[in-house]
Amino acid sequence: MYSFFTVVFLLFISCTSEYETALGEDRKSIEEDVPATECRLPKIDIRHPESPKEPEIKRKKMFSGSFDNCKNIPEAKEGKIVLGNGCFKGCLYVQGNLEVSGTGTEETVMFCSCEETPGVIEIAENSNVILKNFSITGHTRGIFVGNKSSLEIENVVIYDVVRGGINVCGDSLDCGSEVTVKSSLISNVGKYPSSGISYGISTGPGILKIKESELSHFSSFGILLWGGSGVSRMIQTELKNTIISEVSSGTKNYEGHGIYAEGMTDISIDKSIISNCSTSFLFVYANGENPHLKLTDLSAENIIPVSKEQGGIVLEGKINAAMERVRIKNSRGSGIFSKNAVIKGKDITIESVFPDGLGENGFGMMLFDESTSFFDRIIVTNTGTAGVLMDGDNCTAEFENFEISNTRSDPEIFEFGVGVAVQDKAQIKLKTGVLGQNRECGVMAVNGKIELQNVMVSHTLQRECIEKGMCIFAPGVPFGHGISLYSGSELVFEDIYISNNNNGINIENSKVIKKSLGGARFVENISAVNAWNIKDYSTLENSFSSSEFCDNRSIFTTDLQPVREKF
Repeated sequence: MYSFFTVVFLLFISCTSEYETALGEDRKSIEEDVPATECRLPKIDIRHPESPKEPEIKRKKMFSGSFDNCKNIPEAKEGKIVLGNGCFKGCLYVQGNLEVSGTGTEETVMFCSCEETPGVIEIAENSNVILKNFSITGHTRGIFVGNKSSLEIENVVIYDVVRGGINVCGDSLDCGSEVTVKSSLISNVGKYPSSGISYGISTGPGILKIKESELSHFSSFGILLWGGSGVSRMIQTELKNTIISEVSSGTKNYEGHGIYAEGMTDISIDKSIISNCSTSFLFVYANGENPHLKLTDLSAENIIPVSKEQGGIVLEGKINAAMERVRIKNSRGSGIFSKNAVIKGKDITIESVFPDGLGENGFGMMLFDESTSFFDRIIVTNTGTAGVLMDGDNCTAEFENFEISNTRSDPEIFEFGVGVAVQDKAQIKLKTGVLGQNRECGVMAVNGKIELQNVMVSHTLQRECIEKGMCIFAPGVPFGHGISLYSGSELVFEDIYISNNNNGINIENSKVIKKSLGGARFVENISAVNAWNIKDYSTLENSFSSSEFCDNRSIFTTDLQPVREKF
């Protein structure tokens, strides 16, 4: 009886001695008398993600008239104030029920010059206010809303105010107010002199609804949702057909978020865009709470380069997140960051993620500690350092219908560029997908577990530091492994296709287990399998006993390779 390595060697000879491979447009087609399955790779039938639907917003314009000869705000009559064309000066205090309306945001403006008042319009506790068809500007906040009050604004522009567009409840945890923003614009909020803070909307526990609106040009937050630790009341937030953009760095490290949420939050974002932020598009933090996040048809684009820690969609804590049709583009630090969160995602696209101002990152997805993730129809491409990084015991993920490709090296040391990296007992299942054109490794595990089913790993590139002659770790070793297993890792596979890599599978002190009847097909690798420091070669032999080997320069080698101890 032949041993496994004798068998695969004979297969190698029979498959490569007379014929060219069928791969590549510039190569000869296989001869008719050679079975079609021997040297051809199957096409992985991947269902690709759908793109997010764009928001439908009619852009609002601010007051365009003169501020000369401003009139006083008229007295309320039967619970209403009607403003005509022009400028109306004064700071409006509302107690009770009131409706204020103008003739349009370009024709009517309310201007408050007092810096000490809480807002151009101040709404007292237990009041109900409706604002329509005018602009608001002044030397203080746009609107201040007291506890247990309601505010509805429609076709209102708040611009050139200080500190905040709308502040709900100040710092009171007993908020309970409800704010609805429709077809409105909040823009150009200047920093508060003493703190440097500038935001669009800040609210405590209560209800916030924003529709067909735009928030732009702040230095701290587009929207700030704060619940605080131990608060029983939830912040319920709904955004639909909304744009949040141009949130600059601010003076503090925690500033620069499109949306920042902390505490008991329930956030739903639908058909919206968050763009041009300096710290994150969305940051949700939970400290013992159990927030819920639902993202549908969200486009998050462009984190502004600054020298600070940055991320795209950042989830810290036990957060339940559902994502459908989400695109993240030109992020920094990470595309999606999860620490302890549970994410269910469908139709996700992450492209072009770069290291942040602190470096040593640039991951399409970073999943840590007890994070649990399920993704169907996902593309991660053109990211730096790694497409997906997983770290920590009880950190698990499942990807189905995926493409992870074209990762870049770390721009400082020109190493890494891994498609998927799994370490410190983390586990990932990859089903029906492709890892291609990644640097160093298609999939790498360091004391981690990888399960592959109907997956192709191909055209892994050598390290960029080799090309530049400046490798720090293991100079002269090109890597370019399809799959790398180090330090007690485990690979479980069913129907995998490994092609055009330096080492198809590179194994050190790890084990490989074939699942069910599916095998592996190795095509045009320099070495199909390279293994050393293996405790049980019989398990390895059994795992590849039914595999196919075509046009590899060698089938099995035992070359010692440098070992990555941690990503």
